Amino acid sequence: MKEGTLPNLLIIGVQKGGTTWLHNYLGGHSCVGMSAKKELEYFSKYKQPLQEYKANFQNMGEKKIVGESTPGYLWSPHASSSEVISRIRKTLKDEVKILVSLRDPVDRAISAFMHHWKQGRVGVDASILTIGHGILEASMYRARLEPWIKEFEEHEIFFIRMQDLFSGSNALTELSKWLNLDVEDFPNLSPLHVGAEVIEEDNFLTISDQSFDKFKRGNEKLTEKPKIYESEIQYLSSSLAAEIDYCKSIFPDGLIKSDWKKYFK
Repeated sequence: MKEGTLPNLLIIGVQKGGTTWLHNYLGGHSCVGMSAKKELEYFSKYKQPLQEYKANFQNMGEKKIVGESTPGYLWSPHASSSEVISRIRKTLKDEVKILVSLRDPVDRAISAFMHHWKQGRVGVDASILTIGHGILEASMYRARLEPWIKEFEEHEIFFIRMQDLFSGSNALTELSKWLNLDVEDFPNLSPLHVGAEVIEEDNFLTISDQSFDKFKRGNEKLTEKPKIYESEIQYLSSSLAAEIDYCKSIFPDGLIKSDWKKYFK
């Protein structure tokens, strides 16, 4: 096996927070090499030999930035944040930067529920509040982020809001400065794709027939539309209110909430 290098950039989350778009955006820069495969999970599962992990970064030795994206590093059922951080420090020393993309935690939970529904993991009568898969845990940002903020210096960690990836803000310019890259060399990627069209029926949100037909094409597991009841969204909003407030310590004007009357993402 050909020897590769080690990354000096990790995109650690959040799940359903625009990490795939960021991975592709950064990988389009001439001075950046991102792993061909996303979500390597090396530091969360920690079962793969280091040589195999390094093989994901072959022919990248001349790149200024070498990176990978694993949202599971911020929350994983396989390891605690402290374990993941310890493994990263042991392997990558002080030569690594941490990039975190955040979105409104309620939006993130709903998006995760939709993701698991599209994968056929959500039963007909499943509730977003009880299906597991880390839907609630991954939205509890304070517990997820504090170990990283404690371990990494301010110049080693960068936070960006998912909505800023396509809103025309200067966030991507600031990101390029943090990475010491020429912003003009980045690709002109399309904005994040829009997910399913949302409709209201009685006391719940679901998706339009057109969106349902698109998702179930070739997927026999999808026999009924997903349902997220307004009472469940209200419960999420109440339960995650402290997480929304916590994010104001990172972004003074807070996170940007989506309009669920329009689209799931």
